[in-house]
Amino acid sequence: MGSPSWAIFYVHVADVAEAVAKAVELGATVAIPLIDNGQIRFAHLLDPAGRRFAVWTPNS
Repeated sequence: MGSPSWAIFYVHVADVAEAVAKAVELGATVAIPLIDNGQIRFAHLLDPAGRRFAVWTPNS
């Protein structure tokens, strides 16, 4: 995100907190912790090479 254009890929998961914990266990770091905006729950992560991705799930 420091360049004029960028994209973040969101991966739909069953449980955001569980997916974040597993990603961290595998070497990712949390860029934006779990957020619930009322419609979805999501978090942004960085893989070990620094590439940003996100996980999300809709609220029921």
